[in-house]
Amino acid sequence: MNLFFVKTTIYPNPAEDRFFIQFAEPLKISQVEVFAQIGQRVRLVLNPKTTQGKTEIQTKALENGGYVVKIHTTDGRLAVKKLTVNR
Repeated sequence: MNLFFVKTTIYPNPAEDRFFIQFAEPLKISQVEVFAQIGQRVRLVLNPKTTQGKTEIQTKALENGGYVVKIHTTDGRLAVKKLTVNR
């Protein structure tokens, strides 16, 4: 499978208890992975609900710090973004 990167925005960044994902074009997300800076996956969301072009991901269970968010679309594209959680 070929992976193509897709233009993506995540906000707010830094996040408190949630963040939103928005694409530059209409796409459906198959999964969202959140990784701690040490590379450990700390959150996995399968088939998240998208409303009015944006997808909400909860961060309440995450500690303050930096994370890498990998967003996989149903058509095989990938977006990788940095996220900071700061309460």
